[in-house]
Amino acid sequence: MIEIIEPAEIPEPKETGSAGTQTTAASEIVPVEEESPIKGLPIAQRVEGLLAARPRILGSELAASLLVGTLHRDDYDIQTLKRELEKTREELRQTTEELSEVKTKAAVLQERVNAYKRERHLKNLSIGAGPVMIGIGIQFIRNNLDIYGYIIGILGILLLFFGWFSKSEEAVK
Repeated sequence: MIEIIEPAEIPEPKETGSAGTQTTAASEIVPVEEESPIKGLPIAQRVEGLLAARPRILGSELAASLLVGTLHRDDYDIQTLKRELEKTREELRQTTEELSEVKTKAAVLQERVNAYKRERHLKNLSIGAGPVMIGIGIQFIRNNLDIYGYIIGILGILLLFFGWFSKSEEAVK
């Protein structure tokens, strides 16, 4: 059974976890600083730091400056190529999705064409066999076999109407 506690019985917490010195946030928008494309190039930064501490480690300040410049350029090129690679991969993913959709559509259309071919043969058979069965039914009626003649004649008429008036699957969709 659940025991109901009165609000007066609930103990006060010893520590609330708040100092009570909170203030509201500023209403102004803080501008975003655009990062340098060179920032985040760890090898160039490391070499630049080493050369700043001991510029003559490579023999002269000119060699050190050329090395740092070359590393910055190479790292910048790597970052640019990474961005281009990401863009190319996204384009490839989109193209792959489009190709998949086109292949699916082509398969559906091919199945419709195959179904139409099968259906056309059935219609042609019905249109050809219907009059033959009507003729056989008439011959049975002339030979005093009325029941067989009517049955075969009606089946022939049904086949003929099926061949003429049946709708193709393509027309339904």
